[in-house]
Amino acid sequence: LFNYGYNGLMDLFNVTLESVEIRFFIPEFHTFLSIGGYVPFTGGKIGDIHINVFFIRGVKGVIEIIALHELIHHFLYKAGLSPRDLLWFHEGIAQYVSIEIADALGYEGALSERDRLEEGASQLIQLGENFNFLQQWNPENQPADVSASYVASYYVVSRLASMYGELNYYKNFFRLINGRQVNDNNVLAYHLSLAANTSVVPTLKRWG
Repeated sequence: LFNYGYNGLMDLFNVTLESVEIRFFIPEFHTFLSIGGYVPFTGGKIGDIHINVFFIRGVKGVIEIIALHELIHHFLYKAGLSPRDLLWFHEGIAQYVSIEIADALGYEGALSERDRLEEGASQLIQLGENFNFLQQWNPENQPADVSASYVASYYVVSRLASMYGELNYYKNFFRLINGRQVNDNNVLAYHLSLAANTSVVPTLKRWG
């Protein structure tokens, strides 16, 4: 899977990876199927990819999306975006891009994962499009309802993509930042606007 997807991800994020360790893990019973994978971020450094081995028994494509999602965190970190500063954007991009890549590779699980997130987004926006809570999300400050944060992040990233050119929009974005550090929402909004060739600030403000 990584061999099939690597060149496309390298082209999208405008960086290459030197090495990545992937480890399968057996979860504790209370997190049996609630955690598909994770990448630790401690001491300012990104860690190995960990994938829940039990998702091998899931719908074809689900564990592949998990694996791509975690790999994308490494690409984002190398591209200049730290999960400490912009975890919501990290997770939104990882969710959106992993599904798009899996769909392009023909994995049936991509449709169910997209539908799951879109259903969650529909429920979330019934309460209003105020996602201000995403700005406080970081590796040390996990919200009580983390699933809402994942859904809101996906919503923002996917809707910007639909407005400004899908994956090509983010391809333009990563070429514009060209490896420089993007460490707050103002700098992020500036480069997202450059990639869109128009200001996205009013849209981001509408979303809180």
